[in-house]
Amino acid sequence: MNGRWFGRRVLAGAAVLALAGPAAACAQEEDEPVELPSLTGSETVNRTPSATSAPSETASGDYSDQAMGAEDAVREVYKALIDVSHRAQRKPPAEQREYLGGWTTGAELRARLQALRTNHREHERLVGHEESNVMRVDIYADGKTASVDDCLDLSKSYSVDARTGREIAGSRGTEDFWGIAFLRKTDAGWRVYDTFYQPEKCTVGSTPARPASPPRTPTSSSTATPTD
Repeated sequence: MNGRWFGRRVLAGAAVLALAGPAAACAQEEDEPVELPSLTGSETVNRTPSATSAPSETASGDYSDQAMGAEDAVREVYKALIDVSHRAQRKPPAEQREYLGGWTTGAELRARLQALRTNHREHERLVGHEESNVMRVDIYADGKTASVDDCLDLSKSYSVDARTGREIAGSRGTEDFWGIAFLRKTDAGWRVYDTFYQPEKCTVGSTPARPASPPRTPTSSSTATPTD
């Protein structure tokens, strides 16, 4: 069974922090529940992330389907969210919702805002670097829903006590964290609306088999199956 990816200490597109269970699932969903339609195709992408400039304030413009194609747009929005989440820690609280809303939506946005508040209250700050090694990108049949499987290296990412700068014991991540992100296409562009993790370890350079059904869905009633 998959675990909820985003928890108390997770600020980046990957989680170094203590996984606190279904943090966002406890909140009432403001958006309409989404059932994943069937898959139409997938792309195995380069597992060595290329150097990119700092992300813009929102996941639009250069990250559009028209600019780079749907698979690339989904991948780049997902990867940019890692840096965006670090930057959100330095934003005034009044600006964090609008800032993160440029990359996330729904339960994911609420979970990240809650994590920021919790970490601020407990004087914790995420530092270091998460290395993304995307294994596959899937676009579903409706063209408006996508998923990303990532084999994340979190070994250089950890939390520190914001008052002393000292690393918090047990907060450092692993080299083989299998994260899964779901994105939906909005009028403003692709947005991450949910994240989960697989309990199994992943291997950089591998491509996970296409699942018989989505590994985790926002609604338990989804019965979507992929098509070749």
